[in-house]
Amino acid sequence: RVRACGVCRSDHHGWRGHDSDVVSHGLPFVPGHELSGEIVEVSGSSSSKFKVGDAVAVPFILSCGACLECDNSRPTTCEKQQQPGFTQWGGFAEYVAIPHADRNMCHIPENVSFAA
Repeated sequence: RVRACGVCRSDHHGWRGHDSDVVSHGLPFVPGHELSGEIVEVSGSSSSKFKVGDAVAVPFILSCGACLECDNSRPTTCEKQQQPGFTQWGGFAEYVAIPHADRNMCHIPENVSFAA
């Protein structure tokens, strides 16, 4: 469940149709790539580090973990990368599914709020 999402100039460019990923995806579409939230469901084998109720942050680039770039510790140049708000629904949605969760999320410390 998304609890906070920043607004970035990139969101504006996607909304205006200036990003080929958003154009390829088509409408309807939900922007927002600076998101954090809480886990409400863990499905499949996507995660062993997270449980329901955990507070998490999500990076802009979601990596696959299986390509040459990921194998060489370069997830931001992942050959199969996904991007919330560009290649999939983003953080302005109420709920967002994050693929390969163990590599694409990080825990938020308990003393940090979603408003911080």
